[in-house]
Amino acid sequence: MSKGPDFHYEAQKNTQLVRSQSEFQDLLDYREDLLRSSYENLKKYTRQPIAA
Repeated sequence: MSKGPDFHYEAQKNTQLVRSQSEFQDLLDYREDLLRSSYENLKKYTRQPIAA
């Protein structure tokens, strides 16, 4: 029984995913740094409401 093109396509995607898993933590750390920086800048440049 022959495996069709869909199988090979999915197998290739899975292989790429497995090979790139070592980069996931670096990407997550980078994303976390960006979010932290954005949040800090938002706090710095957002005006506080004026109490009446």
